[in-house]
Parts: sequence; C-alpha cells; structure tokens
Amino acid sequence: MKLVSSNETKLKEFQRILPEMEILKGLDLREVQGTPEEVIIHKSLEAGKGTVVEDTILIIEGEEIVDIKWKIQELKKLPYHIAINASWQVLLGYNTGNKIEIYKGIVNGIIIPESKDEGYGFDPYFLPDGSDVTLAKLEDEGNKDRFSARTNALVNLKMKRKEKVLRIKTIPKWTGKYQNN
Repeated sequence: MKLVSSNETKLKEFQRILPEMEILKGLDLREVQGTPEEVIIHKSLEAGKGTVVEDTILIIEGEEIVDIKWKIQELKKLPYHIAINASWQVLLGYNTGNKIEIYKGIVNGIIIPESKDEGYGFDPYFLPDGSDVTLAKLEDEGNKDRFSARTNALVNLKMKRKEKVLRIKTIPKWTGKYQNN
C-alpha cells in the first residue's frame, strides 16, 4: 500500500501524520466533475493497484464543492458578517486491484472570508470547531493535525474503518467532464 500525491504540502502532512506508511510523489491525476465519491473512485482507478489517493472537498452551507482548489478566490467574496457553516472532508481511495475501499475524515467549522492569515488552499479561511484560530494558524503553530480531516481519514485507513467498498468491475467508465477543463 503506497499513498501517492502530486501535492508537496499534502505529502509532508501525510508523512507527519502516518510516518510508517510509504508515501510517494506521484502524477497529478485528473479529477472528474462529479460527486465526492465519484471523484475518489476515478482517481483511485487511475492511480492503479496498491495505491491510496486523497481528495479534499469543502462543504459550505450543505453544498459540496469538489473543485475547491479552483475556487479559493470565491471564499473571499462570501459575506463576512455572518458565520458560514462549513465542513472539511477528506476521502481516501485504496485500490486493491479488485476493489476500491473508501475512507473518510471530516471536520466541521466555519468560513472566515475576511481572514488575513496566509497559508495553503482554504486553510486561511477555515476555522475548525473547538479552535480559536484558522487551519493556517494551526499549521504555523504545529497544531493542525489535531483539527485535521486528513488525519481523521488516515486514522480510519490505518484502523481499516471503511466508509464504503466497491468492486472495480461494477464501476462504470467515466464519460462526464473533468475539473478545471
């Protein structure tokens, strides 16, 4: 089992959270424009047997934003005078060769659009429940893993707490659009 990602920031986080797992820099996999489950299934299929891949989404007021990495600027345009409920969700897909196993981690919080914090992705704008600082500040302080959906998903993988298992031969070929195309 090898965890692969093309994202240097995530690779460092994976290594810090689960140092005993083999973690490799891989190709930037195409991401389908579908549900969170469809995204992780098709990334996992593309990565191949024996690999674990990750996908991150942000859920804002119940709307799943699977292509959040392309929409970070939109977070700054949200109304700052109200608390905007959000959840950070991470799905991991493990391709066994016969099945895709899906593992999940989730952290609830709010979006702070007026944040002046600097950091990766939506970290400067996400304030997790139970924290008084954003993910970006938590990263700076070395405390992000305590409030991390990625940590939760990796722990579930390590403990073999699957969210769902699909047989590869039952998964239809993707014929829809891809993100950022």
